[in-house]
Amino acid sequence: MSAPPACPICTHREGNTTFSASEKMFGLGGSFTYLECAGCGCLHLLDPPPDLSPYYPTAYYSYRSERPGTPTLRERLTHWMSHHLAAHRMGTFDPIGRIIAGTGKLAWLPRLPKGFRSRVLDVGCGSGALLLLLQRIGFHDLTGVDPFIAADIHYPNGVRIFQRELAAIDGPFDLIHLGHTFEHMADPLAMMRCIRERLAPDGVAVIRIPVADSFAWRHYRDRWVQLDAPRHFFLHTSKSMALLAEAAGLHVDRELRDSTAFQFSGSEKYLRGLPLNAPDPFTAAERKAFTGRARALNRKGEGDTATFHLRLA
Repeated sequence: MSAPPACPICTHREGNTTFSASEKMFGLGGSFTYLECAGCGCLHLLDPPPDLSPYYPTAYYSYRSERPGTPTLRERLTHWMSHHLAAHRMGTFDPIGRIIAGTGKLAWLPRLPKGFRSRVLDVGCGSGALLLLLQRIGFHDLTGVDPFIAADIHYPNGVRIFQRELAAIDGPFDLIHLGHTFEHMADPLAMMRCIRERLAPDGVAVIRIPVADSFAWRHYRDRWVQLDAPRHFFLHTSKSMALLAEAAGLHVDRELRDSTAFQFSGSEKYLRGLPLNAPDPFTAAERKAFTGRARALNRKGEGDTATFHLRLA
């Protein structure tokens, strides 16, 4: 049996190992081989299937249709509060936003000098749920790209989504957001460079991903719900993200661990042989404990999801 290959992120080879994982979200099974790098800790899918379409059926969560309508009174109040919170997150003095910042909502939003006038691009946005939310709370220039949607989408409120790759969109953008899409990309360095070319001088790229330098990966291994074989090509770490950013002419300005109870509820289902859409077998006390453990892991820097803010080097 040949030795495991070098890591495509850091080129480290000594001590690298491989392991097998199956598709568990839809119960499709199969066997897929991942490389675990002993240097940067990144996990890399070595044998992606030639046709990925069976693994992204119409039921896949990011392609559910969005139907923006007239918000209810409660929704209008939520959007009003979110507007103030977003202003605070972006660096504007906003007493209301400062008061409610402790909720942790919109914590991924970076400081943006142009505030709500920022030109925003969401990469791999699906049908545009996040963009529609941002429009409701005050953003105006909102664009999305996703090569896997059926056709371009132009919402009446001005949100535009194009069926194309990032390389086909011209910049610059003040905010480029990738929400749980970066791990699906076969060439992360090429994507980082593409992001850099479209980033405004004082802009920021926000990449939100599952991360392998986490308790959940060490504990659950191939039953870790965020491994998500074979859809996830790379499961990065803080180290591998810093290396990629540097190679692309960017730097990690901030990292925030923001994992949730899902790392336990999903992984425990897999551990028990249950599909992800199975009814929750957990008690209210167990669910509460999952949330508490997730918060504790985030404080220790060991939660299984992270938000990275990247700026020009």
